[in-house]
Amino acid sequence: MSEATTAATEPWEGPSSLRRATAPLRTAYHVLLGGPMKEGRLSFEEIDPASRRIAIGGLVALVAMMCSLLLNEQWRAGALVAVGTQANPALLPQILVPVTLVALFVAWLLIVWGAYKPSLWVRAAVCVVFLALNATMARPDVLQVNSSLAIRWTPGLALATYTLVPTVLLLAPELRRWRVLDQYARPASLGALVAGTGIFFGATLWAQAGQLAAGVPLTIPGQLEGAVIEVQAFLLPMVAVSVLSIIGLDYSVTEAASGPFWALSEWAAKGSLLALLAVKIWREIVVRAGYWSVYLRQREAASVRTLLRLGLRAGLALLARRFRPRARASEEAKEGVAYISAFVLYLPVLVVALVGGARAFLVNVLASFGPSLSLQLPANWLSFSSPMFWGAVLAVAVAMLVRHWRHETKLREAALGLAVMAVWAESFFVPEAFGYEPGFNFQLVDSALTVGAAIYLIVRWRALKPRSAVWLGALVGFSWLVSARGDLIGLAGSLVGLSSATVLAIGLAYALLTDSEFTRRPGRMLPKSARPLLWVGYLLLSATLANWVLATHGPDPIEVATRPAFLYLGLPLAAWLLTWRPFERVKTFEADETA
Repeated sequence: MSEATTAATEPWEGPSSLRRATAPLRTAYHVLLGGPMKEGRLSFEEIDPASRRIAIGGLVALVAMMCSLLLNEQWRAGALVAVGTQANPALLPQILVPVTLVALFVAWLLIVWGAYKPSLWVRAAVCVVFLALNATMARPDVLQVNSSLAIRWTPGLALATYTLVPTVLLLAPELRRWRVLDQYARPASLGALVAGTGIFFGATLWAQAGQLAAGVPLTIPGQLEGAVIEVQAFLLPMVAVSVLSIIGLDYSVTEAASGPFWALSEWAAKGSLLALLAVKIWREIVVRAGYWSVYLRQREAASVRTLLRLGLRAGLALLARRFRPRARASEEAKEGVAYISAFVLYLPVLVVALVGGARAFLVNVLASFGPSLSLQLPANWLSFSSPMFWGAVLAVAVAMLVRHWRHETKLREAALGLAVMAVWAESFFVPEAFGYEPGFNFQLVDSALTVGAAIYLIVRWRALKPRSAVWLGALVGFSWLVSARGDLIGLAGSLVGLSSATVLAIGLAYALLTDSEFTRRPGRMLPKSARPLLWVGYLLLSATLANWVLATHGPDPIEVATRPAFLYLGLPLAAWLLTWRPFERVKTFEADETA
């Protein structure tokens, strides 16, 4: 986001007075969107025409699915189908079944098409995920009550294409070693991937159409519901990406709002900071004095632990400053820290989901004694709330730091981010393992930081420089936004009739616009042309699962995952931004025009 602090230099036609009047707005736009989009936008460069058309089609489908997340309740206006179990009943909009199957087809087409060019290891990983996530749908559950072609043929078609797609994806690209064979094999293989993926999801849709035509009970919605429940853990990294994008948006908003204050005089800067602190202390502490009085009396130990963790976070930030590069950290560095941390946080959950997919594969595909072969993993170590797991993450991060100690590389930045996150997570999970309540209150941290800033302002009033006053004000404002955890976005969405997924959809859109710089980087195992297809395909797959979960009003993993994402990822990222990308004076349009 380094471009976010530099205003565009193109000439702007119009009266000079109007240019000066709109300069703050144009500066804010370039801080919030213009600069971040220029550096972190999704890129379709170096993609052949066929892949570009598929990528654009997937992007259109993703935008449509994000709109569906915002207007999710509208799906329930039509006919509803009972799905779920007696313990967890749910009503599903019938029209959502074909929409979901089409969206899944587009998502998996993007993924398998994008995985055709990468290395064998990447293709093997995609094949394993495809087999695990779609195992429940490998044999559509249809009642053989009549001679309808849809009811008789769909189980065989789905099973055949379920095995065809990963087989072609894994083996066909190896023919690239023989150029004569590859020129014929590549179009045939890509055509087989498109046809196989389409027939796999189309067979399920055909089965439902056959059931509707025959007037028999609908089994496909219930089976699809079971498939979503089985694999819904794979949407959790998307929730983390959305949360981290909201933190980045909060930072950009703070940076844009603080822009005009850098040019103020000493007394004006101090007065502005004093006014901000007065408003915030009145709004968050004085007005809520009754709440704080009861909370501090009843949760005394938890309050002390929260303040101790605030000190730990400040200490980790100061320690990380020793590794800070000489230049302001780039968008590439921010994405590396954020996305690697998000993947690591939910790695145990993803492993468990893959094990569940393997169990479904044994039962549905191989028709073997699945229950006796079901795999059980020890919950005391394979969990993102396990001290042993985070101890292993910390050990790996320290080893990476030792190896890259003297070199300012992306690996060192990622290792430092993982180390900070692991220590932060252990501060919660180690006490919990010994029976102590973790206890953490976002508002208490924000209020304590605000009171500390007020005390610092009073003590250092005469010596405080304007630059320090503005930076302190930006810190207080940023803390205020982070402690809200996207509630302001959710409140604004509810006022205009949007669903509870507003924060998720806005964060996802902002990530797509400003946090997709890695799609423009080349790689040996993952070439540049494959990255945007895989990225858009994963986001569409996750958004489709999220849309289904919200539409059924069943157990919501998104709501459950949001708080841990803010706590274990959002706060460390906020500290990282303050340390490695500190607030600085924004170069405004007005400054350019008067220079």
